[in-house]
Amino acid sequence: MAADTSALKYRALLEISEAFIACRDYGRLLHTLWDSLRGVIPFDYLALVRYDRHKQTGWLEAFAGYDDPGVPLRTNLPLEDSPIQVLLTTGEPL
Repeated sequence: MAADTSALKYRALLEISEAFIACRDYGRLLHTLWDSLRGVIPFDYLALVRYDRHKQTGWLEAFAGYDDPGVPLRTNLPLEDSPIQVLLTTGEPL
């Protein structure tokens, strides 16, 4: 592993730790994570979705990424044919 890559990963972990400690707003937290992580690993977006087992829905709490999620924040999301359903069914990360 190159020293430059190692330093980037360490910096990202430090920024993430500080973001969680200072978290008062989910939106700000996701944007901080977005800024810190995308220099280390490739991905398109981050979303914080809260799962309600009793209603069998998700709740889009926060979003950070290149594209508009197409769903307003703080709305219920159906589980059927969604990434949430894949996570719940497989237990594997996307």
